[in-house]
Amino acid sequence: MTKTVLLTSFQQSRQDQGQDPYLRFSISRWQPAGFAYPELSFLAPWDAAGRPIRLRDFAGSLSGYHDALWQRLVEQRDKVEEFLDYLSEYSQFALCCWCPYSRPAQRQIKQFGTFVCHSMVVKPFLEQYPGVSVQLDDDRRTRAVILSGPVSEEAH
Repeated sequence: MTKTVLLTSFQQSRQDQGQDPYLRFSISRWQPAGFAYPELSFLAPWDAAGRPIRLRDFAGSLSGYHDALWQRLVEQRDKVEEFLDYLSEYSQFALCCWCPYSRPAQRQIKQFGTFVCHSMVVKPFLEQYPGVSVQLDDDRRTRAVILSGPVSEEAH
């Protein structure tokens, strides 16, 4: 059975609730007030020491940010696989984060017309798994910076 994963924002997930079949999860470091989705911390932007992985910590280097996120996902591969196995009876689920409604994402949109989101690294990582199809909400499809696959050998 193909699993359809929707990458979306908390805000959009609330608007769509009751109108779609998606089981919702948080892949954020924390959730906005009023949300209590099950948390998938292994897909959130945390490093191995529990510190946030943020674009600003890489002096705006997309490749450095991407590689740190990718490496962390590689380290968490067992948990990702457990999650996918656990959800074997479900075919559709949504992974939610703040973007593009967080302050940093809003600043990026204002300045560049696009935003950087860790979910755009989660996308190619999940797409490596057979039977997993990843879809993007309108915000990600039209304004997110594409961060795909490892961009340097050190990220493998």
